[in-house]
Amino acid sequence: MELYRKHKVNPFSGCLPLLIQMPVFFALYAVFTTTPELRGARFLWVKNLVQPDPYFLLPILMGVTLFIQQRFQPQTMEQQRGMTNIIFPILITFLFMNFPAGMALYLFTYNIVSLIQTILIRREELRKAQK
Repeated sequence: MELYRKHKVNPFSGCLPLLIQMPVFFALYAVFTTTPELRGARFLWVKNLVQPDPYFLLPILMGVTLFIQQRFQPQTMEQQRGMTNIIFPILITFLFMNFPAGMALYLFTYNIVSLIQTILIRREELRKAQK
């Protein structure tokens, strides 16, 4: 902890929150690949949430929201890892193009909710700072 304080690094920033979500991703993958009840489950243009999105729209939307979400994060040590902030959403987008569409839908929804939460928190902080 002393090292983190000295260099002003938050150990919970970066990829650690994604590591916490890894069991959820593994469980979702197992559910989408083994549950027969989900075969043929539809969502808008996706005819089967168990199969990859045929138009790659959900993975691309997920990557865009992940990129936007990273831009909303406070820029401290993150500025030094600028290239990582660009490459990570692209890598995740290409990775999720072959995953079941339901997983991309889950992460896309999670990113949207996180963006709304971040916007509301920032709005409240600005309101408190103006008083």
